[in-house]
Amino acid sequence: MRLNVSEIKEILKEYNLGKLESKKLIYTSWNIVYKIRTETGTYTLKLIEQKNKKSLFKELKVLSSLDKKIPINKPIKTISHKDYLIFNNNYILVSNFLSGRNIKKSDDLSINQIQELGYYLALIHNTKEVSNLPKRNLYSKMNSFFAKINKESQEYALYLEVIDILEKSNFNKSNFRKSLIHVDLHKGNFFIENNHISTIMDFEEAYINPSIYDLGITMLDICWENEELSIKRIKEFVK
Repeated sequence: MRLNVSEIKEILKEYNLGKLESKKLIYTSWNIVYKIRTETGTYTLKLIEQKNKKSLFKELKVLSSLDKKIPINKPIKTISHKDYLIFNNNYILVSNFLSGRNIKKSDDLSINQIQELGYYLALIHNTKEVSNLPKRNLYSKMNSFFAKINKESQEYALYLEVIDILEKSNFNKSNFRKSLIHVDLHKGNFFIENNHISTIMDFEEAYINPSIYDLGITMLDICWENEELSIKRIKEFVK
């Protein structure tokens, strides 16, 4: 479902954001997202279908539990003080439009940005009051994923190498501390502004799981230098 100008104006009556001046559709894959400009500023309007409401409510719970030092973009409250609006049997979230930029996959983060991201990830892992979130066995999920890919691929060979190292090291996932993890913290899920991490996004997949998974996922995305994993960058990230 897409929204026309009249429908967006109707939605904005539930917010103290002034009259609509323009709208632009900017995303359609998972949810429908508009960039809207009003008399008071520029905002993101996200339409979430009923089938995705569990992810919505989970993300809202996570966002409300996170340390205030973590740069996140919380929804703007409606005039009735709610985080969301139900419109035509769908859910509407309105938030401030993010002015930062994504880092390209080919770009390296600065040491300062790596340190900041490590600090914010530590705060996420120390989040309280989320013990009733669902838990996932990401180790089993990983094994299931690699069981389906081409056994002649480089990815499968690397997987076997990693599993061999883990087994020789007597790896036991039950020995690792469980906490809230982001699950998907890569360059596409945070913004940079003025050389600092300005916003961390997309907590839809957050779960309770060993935090070591989160560390590994993020390291494999941000700790490269000259096409190799950098021990120096890894140390800056986790210190």
